[in-house]
Amino acid sequence: MAIDQSIAEECVDFALFFGVNPHYLIAVGHKRSKLTDPQPAGGLFGPFQLSAPEWDANRNDAEFQFNFSADKIVSWRRTCDVFALMTYRTQNAFMRQNLNALPSVLDLYITQWPMEAKDPDLAAELQASLDATAPLVAPAAATLDDPSESGGVLSEPTAPIEPPTPTNPPSRTSFGTGPFRLKAPTVMKALMDDFPLNAVQAAGIVGNLGQESGGFRIFHERGQPPNKGGVGWAQWTGPRRRDFESFCQTQRLDPTSDAASYGFLRFELTQTAEQAVLKPLRKANNLNDAVEIFMTGYERPGVPAFPARLKFAQIAFDAFQDPVVIGGKMA
Repeated sequence: MAIDQSIAEECVDFALFFGVNPHYLIAVGHKRSKLTDPQPAGGLFGPFQLSAPEWDANRNDAEFQFNFSADKIVSWRRTCDVFALMTYRTQNAFMRQNLNALPSVLDLYITQWPMEAKDPDLAAELQASLDATAPLVAPAAATLDDPSESGGVLSEPTAPIEPPTPTNPPSRTSFGTGPFRLKAPTVMKALMDDFPLNAVQAAGIVGNLGQESGGFRIFHERGQPPNKGGVGWAQWTGPRRRDFESFCQTQRLDPTSDAASYGFLRFELTQTAEQAVLKPLRKANNLNDAVEIFMTGYERPGVPAFPARLKFAQIAFDAFQDPVVIGGKMA
């Protein structure tokens, strides 16, 4: 299938979440979509020409709330999402084995498809795909709130890939809004089960958490030393950060896990003075009010960034009404 702008945008969405370079994903889709080798049993699917075993090995991930069924392999969007996860896993494995050195396009591709390592034309084919897809990167990045976060265009296949450092959510509220859309329904459902909240009120909370954590992508506040700044979904700081860290230690939870952030949020809203925000929140009957009440009553941010919080809340609410995937338990 041809690599068009919709595929490029989906690649950018999920590349930002996983911290891999979107141009790599787009270029690999371009190269592999041109494969003409005989298909294995069961066929090859999507722009990345994934086999059923490759799909099955990567379609579920507890950390990122991926839970795609076997039949979703026929969806080009879902194969883009899963290939972004595959690239994240491969890149991390490569860096662990090579003293944290970043892989090149060629390194990463060969690690993913070692059977092609002996192809004498591989580097040239990757170069051709990088060149052909370079014009797609900027328009896809332009759909982001901060296009500079999308990572650069890759000029040649042997230089180290610099991954992006995402902070903001995609601006679209359509099917391809990315991983925040996947996780938001699970978090909203947990809030609605644990507290007498409706979908609007739960979305108000999740919208605030999305803004604080860059769409559930950032654990520690960027630009701050390890022992300072906010951490977790709500970017808890000062005494609340210390309480969060103590909670994680007592509960034996990985502080970077979803279970830690949700567990501490639930703790604060049931066992501390922070639960006072629930009374006015339960009276909110629209997203604007729900977002503002939780922002001022619980988050109390130095920089409100209300429009971004509201945008995240709308994405969460829409996703809850029509979820892309039903996530599993938070891990």
